[in-house]
Amino acid sequence: MCPKPEKLNQYFLLCTIFSALDLIKNVQVQAIIGPENSMQTNFVIDLGNKSQVPILSFSATNPSLTSSIKTPYFFRGITNDSSQVGAITALIQAFGWREAVPIYVDNEFGQG
Repeated sequence: MCPKPEKLNQYFLLCTIFSALDLIKNVQVQAIIGPENSMQTNFVIDLGNKSQVPILSFSATNPSLTSSIKTPYFFRGITNDSSQVGAITALIQAFGWREAVPIYVDNEFGQG
């Protein structure tokens, strides 16, 4: 049994990987819908590529996940993080703000 994600994120990530492996090897699924976030998806994409099983995510938004050469079996059902820049810019302009301070995580997901 996997630990609860709110307590142990690294174990939840491992559970995601093991679940995907189980589905691919034992159940012989034709596609996997999910995972829930970009970090989980980053790992599951490799499994999908190696086993030639399509991975469909409706919540992974990191732009680096969709290089059609690297990830031919990954399909995103949501726009990536970069598409949010236009909306943020429009809000800043609409309120007439002269300064804005972005807060982000300093890793590949935060830099997306």
